[in-house]
Amino acid sequence: MPQNSTAPRILIVGGGYAGFYTAWKLEKHLRKGEAEVTMVDPLPYMTYQPFLPEVAAGSIEARHAVVAHRRHLKRTNVITAKVT
Repeated sequence: MPQNSTAPRILIVGGGYAGFYTAWKLEKHLRKGEAEVTMVDPLPYMTYQPFLPEVAAGSIEARHAVVAHRRHLKRTNVITAKVT
């Protein structure tokens, strides 16, 4: 989307559970060009915390407890940074 666009801009600070699912739902509900969604998080992935006990016990591999932001959020601008 061009920088001089008049479409609203939505900034999501944090890519944890709430931030990730907010961006994911916005992608599903917003039409193309209706708004520009940007998510800022210092990590390029979200750790799915309910799986951490299984990872610690060795029941599942650690890679199954993380969700890559860019892989799942195709229409969201993902910025790996901190907001102060």
